[in-house]
Formats: sequence, C-alpha cells, structure tokens
Amino acid sequence: MQRSPMRPPDPVTVLRGHGCGVQAVAFHPENNALLLSGDSNGKVKVWDLTIRRPKEERDVNTPEVGLLSLHFCGPNHVVSQGRDGMVKCWDLERFATASDAQPVSTFSTGCYNFCRLACMPHSSKSIIPNADGPPETSTVALPGSDTSIIELWDLKTCVKVSQIDSAKCGKFGMCMALKLSRGLESPGFCNVWAGYESGEIACWDLRKSAEPLVNENFNSEPIMTMDVDDVKGDSGVCGGADVNVVMFKYNKTVHKLESVHVFQNPRPGLADLSIREDKRIFASAGWDNHVRIFDFKKRRPLAVLKYHRQACNAVCFSADMEHMSSASQDGNVAIWSIYPPK
Repeated sequence: MQRSPMRPPDPVTVLRGHGCGVQAVAFHPENNALLLSGDSNGKVKVWDLTIRRPKEERDVNTPEVGLLSLHFCGPNHVVSQGRDGMVKCWDLERFATASDAQPVSTFSTGCYNFCRLACMPHSSKSIIPNADGPPETSTVALPGSDTSIIELWDLKTCVKVSQIDSAKCGKFGMCMALKLSRGLESPGFCNVWAGYESGEIACWDLRKSAEPLVNENFNSEPIMTMDVDDVKGDSGVCGGADVNVVMFKYNKTVHKLESVHVFQNPRPGLADLSIREDKRIFASAGWDNHVRIFDFKKRRPLAVLKYHRQACNAVCFSADMEHMSSASQDGNVAIWSIYPPK
C-alpha cells in the first residue's frame, strides 16, 4: 500500500500584534530567543520567544516612510532601512529596553526602490579595498539615488566608502537584490552579489570593480530576492516575479556562473529567500501566501507551509537552526520548527 505524504507542520507559535503587513524579521545572531519584526507602518517589535510576548516596540519611521528591512549588525547593533533610503543604526540594549532610544548613526542614499540593504558577513575582513584591519561588520551595501549604482557605507562613520557603477558595464538596469559574501578569489575579503531588473546576477570585487568578476542571466523577469552561501561564497539561489527558483554555482574551471537546478513554483512571485547556516535547506517567501522549504544539497522540494492568509514578505532562520520565522502581509509572524539539525 502506498504511503500517504506527510502533512506539513503547523507553526510552533504565531506572534500577533502588528496592525498591518510585516515586512521584515531578524533573529539575534547569538540569542535565539530574541526576534525583531518590523511592519509597513515603521513599527518594530522586540519579541522574547521564551514568553512569546513583545518586550518592547517602537516607531523607527513614520507610516509614510514605513520599513523595508531589519538586520543585526553584530550582536550589539540593529540596522533599520526605510523606504526613503534612510538607514538607522541602533544600540540593541537601548533599542530593546528604553522608550526614548535614538539611533547612534543615520545616513540616507536617496534610494526609493525596494532593494533591501546587505550587511557584511562577520567572518570577513573589511570590504574597503586595501584594508588589512580586524574583521569589520559595520559596512552595508544598498543602491544609491541612481539605482544602477551600489553604494557601500560605514555605519560607524556614516561615510560612503566605495561604490559600483554597474551601468558602465552593461544594461543591467536597477539593482533589485544584494548580498555580501566571502570572496570567490580572495576568501579573506567580501564580494558584492547583485540581482538586477534585467534578470542578471553579477558578483563584484570592490578592489577591481570596473567590471564584475562573473555575471549571468538566469531569469526572464527582474530578480526580486537572492541569498548566497556566505561561507564558501560560490553558490546561491535567486528568484523573482516569475515561477522560477534558480540554484546557481560558480564553476572555477571555466570561471563562470552556472545554473545547477531550477524549481518551478505553481504560482509566480518571490519576496525573500534564506539559506540556513548549515547549508542543508533554504526557504522562500511567496506572493501566493506560502513558505516553501527546499533541500539545498540534494536540490529537491521538501515542504509547503500554508499558514499565512496573505503574501509572505520575509523568512529567516535562527542561529541555532532550530527555528525559522516567516512574516506576512496578514500582520502575523509564524515561528516554525522545520527540519532541525541532527
């Protein structure tokens, strides 16, 4: 007798309280019980998952500006990004406890598109060319007022330290997705990965940014989201407004990006992709209200999670890999225990 397929799990818990769509979620890099969620009205909640309640909430932006992304920059700082290109860095302790907390630094690129900024991996050197200092986590990448230009900013000094003008290298169009990873050819440094409205993926080395290290067109529609193996820096996954979820890898022999597998979802549109730290699985947040789980190593679909009632906007994994969070336009954040590490 044929065995019936296993039913996808329900969420471990659901965090409610946002009065509008939740745009971003972020687990603390060390404290797995601390989660941030931010909504389209600019409100951020700091959740204590041991009691499943918010310990603090604050308006980081006005509803007109809203919130585009949230990140932890190391264990002690939070970075928020508004839809107006304004980036604010907050001290985590005051952010999570003090009602009158103010950002420790603020800058704006004047970018009004929907590309989320990228934070630097903790294990890499400064992204600034020719820098030889200790590991630096205060550099972020995001588009400028000209959305074909990628700007690199130091959160500590609020100074633009470098930029990539991709318009000089081809008709890539607007930058739609960004990630920073370990270098393809110089493992001690970072590369900038960018997805464009042309469907192109490009990898840049800031020390020689006149042209990308490698680039390839994987999608017929704009790239809306991507994630990269930030340890090896040689593989990743991307998706956009079509039905394709493309896994790609850098072929060192021929010095080329290659598509290694393409998943085709039943319905188009992805808002976010996240590869778990152990590189065993990755998750997608779909416009069709579903979160999908894929096997990153064996390149096969694993589960479809159907709790949310409206489009999913973001997914992320906890540092201990025991849990995953998903954020939706329905105003809820779901916490899942999905394929925990063995």
